[in-house]
Amino acid sequence: MSGISLGLVELKSSVAGSEVVFPVKLTLDISSKEDAVDVSVSAVIGLANLQSNFDAIVKSFPMPNDTSGYGTKFVVTVKGASLSPAGDGATLIADVNVIAWQIEKGLPLAGTTIHYKQECIDVPFVGKICTDIPVSVEPRSGDDIKLRLFEEDVAGQIDLALFTPDGNSLELRPTRVDIKPRGDIGKFFNDVAGIFNSNLSDVVRREIAEVINDGTLRKALPVEFQAFNPLIKTAHFSTSEGGELDVVVMFTAQITAGQLTEWLAKSVE
Repeated sequence: MSGISLGLVELKSSVAGSEVVFPVKLTLDISSKEDAVDVSVSAVIGLANLQSNFDAIVKSFPMPNDTSGYGTKFVVTVKGASLSPAGDGATLIADVNVIAWQIEKGLPLAGTTIHYKQECIDVPFVGKICTDIPVSVEPRSGDDIKLRLFEEDVAGQIDLALFTPDGNSLELRPTRVDIKPRGDIGKFFNDVAGIFNSNLSDVVRREIAEVINDGTLRKALPVEFQAFNPLIKTAHFSTSEGGELDVVVMFTAQITAGQLTEWLAKSVE
């Protein structure tokens, strides 16, 4: 998009506890109609700093690691993660190690404890005979049964895209999730896929949304332009000249020729 450069604005945000810097390049474009003027500001947000810290950030996310209670439990460790541009979208790639446990309650009474005392009697012509007589019983179940079902390394790819459903907000949505376990995990495939969907995809989307939400980006726009309540016309990922991930958001507002004249007059002042 051709236009007038408005310079660079630097946004800082905390992503999973790590401060990440996002440069925002702003470009102004003005086109006239018979009775109005279209003003557009393109905001290009550089996510290179997020990409370079992405592996450490994802490894800090809480993963399933609770083997208390009963049923099938998963212990998940992130081995590596990356975020890269893919056309108008972005691709999250993660390698995780998954250990599955089946935990069941111990067998009834298998852990029962019986307390005895010794009683002795004198038998004529035989002598003393002693025997253990139970005096108390403490019934309890046996130890929990913990069975390791499998341990597998799993690679996952999640494609992400930006949407603006109402022209006022931004949404980051997964468009495809591809899970590739190295071994056969059978009926547990959907459970493992759910780990990528909820524990990885949802958290990554939430953290990135904190950075590229419409409220944050609007603060980077010129104050006078914000007063026109611009709408979000388009939003998508792109690749920078250096091959890093960018986000491009175009804000537009339709104003009168008088409003434009007033805005330019204030700018000159």
